[in-house]
Amino acid sequence: MKHLKKFENINKPEVGDYVICKNIENEDLSILDYFLSENIGIIINNRTDFKKFPYLIRFDDMPHELLIYSEKREGKDIIFRSDEILHFSKNKEDLEHIIVANKYNL
Repeated sequence: MKHLKKFENINKPEVGDYVICKNIENEDLSILDYFLSENIGIIINNRTDFKKFPYLIRFDDMPHELLIYSEKREGKDIIFRSDEILHFSKNKEDLEHIIVANKYNL
């Protein structure tokens, strides 16, 4: 019997989940939008004391031009709101399938 993969979660993202994000706060940043649409991040901190930007997400392959958006200006971590997280999963492979499907309009 084959297992069906679940691509839609009803739960909230947790620390350790892989995510695909979208830039909503700064809508005119096309380089950031392109980077976020092509890369998967991982939630490293769920800051419950920050209601507006509760998620701290790390991206491994962040280009130097995008470091100005990072939390500490030298790291690879960016803060996001809940509505900026498009997809999340415990498995990185699930999100890779979504990125490929979006890339080729499948």
